[in-house]
Amino acid sequence: MGGQVIYVLATTLEETEHALALAQGLTKATHDRFAVIVPLPERITVSSARAHVSGVAVEDAEHPDPALTVADVRALIDRFDPSSQILVTRGVDAANLRPVLPPGATVVICGPMHRFFETPEQRVARQLSNRGFDVVFLSKADTQRHAA
Repeated sequence: MGGQVIYVLATTLEETEHALALAQGLTKATHDRFAVIVPLPERITVSSARAHVSGVAVEDAEHPDPALTVADVRALIDRFDPSSQILVTRGVDAANLRPVLPPGATVVICGPMHRFFETPEQRVARQLSNRGFDVVFLSKADTQRHAA
């Protein structure tokens, strides 16, 4: 034991913090390490009407969705394990994550979960699971229940 790396996919700061806490618990039990994958934000322009029909979130000009930066994630990781590695990828899909993940790796993802339409976090969890990775999905609703 102790040679395996558990990977955490950074989504938002709050969700990444919950995923790190879970990963830390897993690594303590097995004496493994964890690394955090930080996808660089992809900015696209979509008309609000098309976004509404497609279910795509549209940025509010007064309250923009903060982009997750490597510096933000490093500050968060330092609270858990300063020696943890950060891996940067181009996007949040299995094709971009596959090059940084060894075969059969364990990946922890925290995010919202919908019943009928997949969230981006659910989608990448399914894609990784279908490609043979062990995925631990922590629903954002579960983290809110435990915090209360």
